[in-house]
Amino acid sequence: MSRAVPVLSSTPKGRVLVVDDERLNRTLLRSLLQAAGYQVTEAEDGEQALQQVRGEAPDVILLDVMMPGLDGYAVCRRIKEDQATAHLPILIVTALNDREARLEGIGAGANDFLTKPIDRQEVLLRVQNAVYAKHLFDENLSYQRDLEKKVAAQTQELRQAYSRLEEQVKELEGRDRLVYLQSSGADLPGTYAEILRIFAGVLAARQVLIYRPVVAELKAVAALGVSAPGSLENPEQVRALPALPCEGGDALVTQVFRTGQPACDARGQAAAPLLYREENLGVIRLEGGAAAGEEEEALNTFWRLSREAALVLHAVQIAEELSATGDLESLIDLEENE
Repeated sequence: MSRAVPVLSSTPKGRVLVVDDERLNRTLLRSLLQAAGYQVTEAEDGEQALQQVRGEAPDVILLDVMMPGLDGYAVCRRIKEDQATAHLPILIVTALNDREARLEGIGAGANDFLTKPIDRQEVLLRVQNAVYAKHLFDENLSYQRDLEKKVAAQTQELRQAYSRLEEQVKELEGRDRLVYLQSSGADLPGTYAEILRIFAGVLAARQVLIYRPVVAELKAVAALGVSAPGSLENPEQVRALPALPCEGGDALVTQVFRTGQPACDARGQAAAPLLYREENLGVIRLEGGAAAGEEEEALNTFWRLSREAALVLHAVQIAEELSATGDLESLIDLEENE
């Protein structure tokens, strides 16, 4: 009287690779496992088994020991030595039941043993446990990968937040320097030079130029980084820079002066008007840096700084004009009214 083999409804089904040079043994195991709901593939020797494992790894391998060519121990070692397949459960199926054979199997990396002639119930229970362990491994691996992705995403968010904070601190420091400059008593050339340094530092620009309107042209009045990185150009070098029309033409500086709105172009340049109330005092142009890369927040920072710079230029220009006429009372009244 044969005993029915119990199969638990919660048994995790999976893919089983049966490796045996005896066709009858493979057929027997295939029939048993397929009846229990497993997907079964076969290999008739060690080399074929390794090829199948590299192609689509099964959830568990039933591996015969006594095979021509590569025996089961050699196949087992090959699979366990490969990091991509080392986690695969291997059940060695052998007619050998002595201690030395089992020790050799353990040394080769086998996870469990089945002894021939096989016991149907034992095969199903051991395969069930092996597949379950493999599924747990896969779930844990998937969880770890998801966790790594989340950690990486959160780390990136923190870096971006820190970067934004750094940029905000730079902007505040730049605006503080502009406010100080407004009351520092610096002359116009000194004011130009400090504005150039502030914009280059806050916006990481390679080159900064200030243009002011003279009759129908926009002429460069100060420049940094034209001849060499970080260097302020002397008056002769600045005067040699080409003037641009206030109206007409496709130059970025002309466009920004005409529209009164900041803009950037594909050549890595950005420009913003120096607006004091309704009066356009000129244009400041950058090359390189975040604002020239069309980053929205950097362009907004550029726009805010340009408004602060316009206040500074207006105040210094008025101070110089009044100082030249000696009308200090008018200067005091102007400062009180503003």
